[in-house]
Amino acid sequence: MAPTQRFRLGQCVKTIALQPHQPPDDRPFVYLDDIRVIFKTSATTLELDGVTLTVMRDANGKLFDPTRLHCSGGDSIIDIIPDDLSSFVENGSHSPESSAPDVSFSPSEPKSSTLARSKTTHINTQLKNFNIAVEEASKSGRRPHHQELQNLVQKHLITPLGNSTQKYIMQNVDNLIKDMGELKLQGHVLEQLAHQITAMQQQALDRLAIIQSKTEAILTQNFELLEYTIPRLFIVLPDTSTSLDLTAMVHTKFRLHFICECGEHTKANGSKIPHHLHLANHEGYVVNKPTEFFEKYGPFLILMLEMIKMGAEAAGHFVPALASLKLVDAIDYTQVAIGSVTSNVIEGVDYSLAYLEQRRAGFQGSENANSDGYTKPSHHDLTSYLAGVEGLEGLDLRRLGSFLVANNSDKDNLLGNLYRMTTKDGHVKWVCRDHYRESYQVSQTCNLREFVGTRGGIFDEQLGRIDMMVKSSSAADELYNAISKARGVLELKVTLNWRQNHADFEKLKVVVVNSNIRSVVIDLCHKVRHRSEVNFSGERRFDPIFAIMQHHNIQSFEMLNTPRDFFIRSSALSKKADASLSNLRHLRIDGAYLFGFSRMQITLASLH
Repeated sequence: MAPTQRFRLGQCVKTIALQPHQPPDDRPFVYLDDIRVIFKTSATTLELDGVTLTVMRDANGKLFDPTRLHCSGGDSIIDIIPDDLSSFVENGSHSPESSAPDVSFSPSEPKSSTLARSKTTHINTQLKNFNIAVEEASKSGRRPHHQELQNLVQKHLITPLGNSTQKYIMQNVDNLIKDMGELKLQGHVLEQLAHQITAMQQQALDRLAIIQSKTEAILTQNFELLEYTIPRLFIVLPDTSTSLDLTAMVHTKFRLHFICECGEHTKANGSKIPHHLHLANHEGYVVNKPTEFFEKYGPFLILMLEMIKMGAEAAGHFVPALASLKLVDAIDYTQVAIGSVTSNVIEGVDYSLAYLEQRRAGFQGSENANSDGYTKPSHHDLTSYLAGVEGLEGLDLRRLGSFLVANNSDKDNLLGNLYRMTTKDGHVKWVCRDHYRESYQVSQTCNLREFVGTRGGIFDEQLGRIDMMVKSSSAADELYNAISKARGVLELKVTLNWRQNHADFEKLKVVVVNSNIRSVVIDLCHKVRHRSEVNFSGERRFDPIFAIMQHHNIQSFEMLNTPRDFFIRSSALSKKADASLSNLRHLRIDGAYLFGFSRMQITLASLH
C-alpha cells in the first residue's frame, strides 16, 4: 500500500496518497496542484507544527514543475493556510450535512486552535500590506485623514478575520488612531499603530480559542438523571421592555432562556426539522438578584452567549452561528421557527456580552483604564476568569431556580417548555417539544398519557414521570403494556394495592429493565403486623425486586410499606457476589428488618 499524508484545511482533514520515490530526489512527495484540487483552494502556504514548509528543488536549486512538496507521512498533519481568509473564517463552523464523507477531525486539539493558528500566520503579511497601502495614500504629500486610516485598517488588518472578530477589534481601533494625535503617520509611529492593531488580532484569536475550547468541553459533558433535574444550558437576554442603552446597563432587566439540547440523538429517519441547539420556545424567566446571579454564573454565560453567537460543534451537537440563520421580522421570537432568528435576539446577544464584559472589566480594577475610561482587555484575565468553568452540575443547577422569577403558569415548573429524555447511551438531555416528539413516538406517548389520566394517575410528560395506583394484577398488566410502548418514561412511582406474588413482581421487573426508567418508587401497601411476625419460609418472591435494584440503569430506588420479611424472601442475600447495588445513588426501604443486608456491597447517598 502506498504511503499517505494527512492534510488539514480549517476543520476538514483528508488523506492523500504520496507519489513514489523519483530521482534525482529520492523522497516521497505530493503535487501542490493535487492538494489544491482536492481541497478546492488556491493556497500556496503549508505548515507542519507551525513551521512553514518549503517546496522541493532539483540538484541545481531549481523548482520542480509541477511544484512538489516533500512529505514524511505517518500520523503527522500538514496544515493548509488559505490565501483569502475571509470566507474561511466566516465558515469556521460547518453543518454536518455539508461535510464530505471522508472528512474527519483531529482528536489531538480543539478545532478552534487550528483556525486561530492559521489566521495568526497571516498577521505579518497583513502588516506589510497595510504599510504599503498607507504609503500609497500618502504619496500626495498629505497625511491620510482619520476616516481614510480607519478604512485602511479595516481593509488590510481586520477584514480577513471575519465579522465576529472584526467587531471585537474595531470597537477599540478608533481610540488607537486618536492617540496618534497630530503625529505624522510614518516611521515608528505608523509601525506602532499597526503593531497595536495586530496585537489585538492575536488577543481576539486567543479569546476565540479559549472560549471554543471551554464550550466544546461543556457540550461533551454527560449527566445522569439524579444530577440533571433542570436544564443545564442557558443564556440571558435583555427583557423586551428594556432599552439597549450601553451607557445605562446597570438598570437593565434580564431574562434567562434555556437552550434545547437536540442533536444526533433526536434525529429520526426522514426528519424534516433542523437538529441544532436553539433557544427554547419560552418567554424566559426574569432574573432576580442580578448582582449575585451574574457573580455566580457570569463566566458560564459568556461561554454560552459566545457559543450561540459564533457557533460550535462537539459530541453530536451542532450550533450554527447567529449570522448564518435566516433573519425574520417578528416581535415575539418564541413564535420563530427553528433555523431562524430575529434582530432582537442578535442585538440582545451582543448587548448581554457587552454587559458581562463590562462586569468582568470592573472586577479587574481601574489600574488598566486609560484616560478615556477604556479598560484594556487581557488574554490572561479572561483565561483566569474562565478557568473554573467546566459546566454546571448538581448544586449549581438546583440553586439556579432561586434566582428566577416565574410567571403563574410556571411557578412550580422552571423547565422553559423543555422535556427530559435519555439518549441510547443513557445520558439525559433537555429538548423542546418538537424534538422530544420526534425522538419518541407521539401516538404511543399520547396513549400512555390518556391511559394514566383516565385511571386517576399523573403523567408529567416534561419530566417523564408517572405516579399511579393500580388495584389488581390485570390493571398492572395494562399499565406495563402502555409503558413498554412509550419510551419517554424516566421515573415510575407505582402503588400496588393488592396482595402481590412472585409473578406480579416479575412482570414489573420486565417492563422496568427493558425501558428508559432510571428511578423507581414502589408502594407495596403492606399493612404492619406484629413486630415478631416474620416468615422464614416460602418462595423467594421478592427476587424480581432485587433484580430491579441491581439493574445498571436504575439510579434511585425506594420501596414503601414493605413487609418485614422482605430481605428474608430474596435469594440475593445468599449470593454475595450477586448482591452489589453499586449502580444506585439513592436507596430507601421502609418497614423491613435488615436481615443479612450488611453483606451487600452498596455505595449510596441515602438509606432509610
